[in-house]
Amino acid sequence: MSINQKDIFKHFSSSQEVAGEHFFSRSFSVFMKVMEEKKFSAAAVKLQLTQSSISQTIAGLETSLGVDLFNRESRPPQPTKEAVKLYERSKKAKRT
Repeated sequence: MSINQKDIFKHFSSSQEVAGEHFFSRSFSVFMKVMEEKKFSAAAVKLQLTQSSISQTIAGLETSLGVDLFNRESRPPQPTKEAVKLYERSKKAKRT
């Protein structure tokens, strides 16, 4: 699958529903922590959540975005090219 980063950020910023904003905010925070920790289980410990909750949150984010962010065939799951691009762009946007 291909990801259009501008569309993702537009979706994050244009969501008008409070529930939708909360979902993306929480999901995106989980995504960022998984990328930083490189393991779902390590992110779960840092965020004081279960590994299952992390996995479900990432799966929901992938469904919402329409793109796979992690290759789950390897252990630990490896980020896809799209995930790396999204993470890099997010880190850059956070600094500005």
